Amino acid sequence: MRYVIRSLGGAVLFCSTLAILGIVWYLDARLLNYGFDAGLALVKAVSSALDQSGKVESVLRALNAEKMLLFGGVSFLLRALGWLMKSAWE
Repeated sequence: MRYVIRSLGGAVLFCSTLAILGIVWYLDARLLNYGFDAGLALVKAVSSALDQSGKVESVLRALNAEKMLLFGGVSFLLRALGWLMKSAWE
């Protein structure tokens, strides 16, 4: 039963993250583009530090790492907010 509840929590977190990104995109798409640009700058900096030939950057860009960084950041903030709310109620 614990695994079912945990899986539902993960699904709710995923859908909440998508909803927040959709709302931010609808209200101010430039803000979302700034997030993508910051993720791309981070991918370029890390890949250039690891590999000068550009192969690492092409792999990370093919995997959409800059978009996944933004998605993971929003998801992490939602999870942290949930932990804070849970600890405040206990």
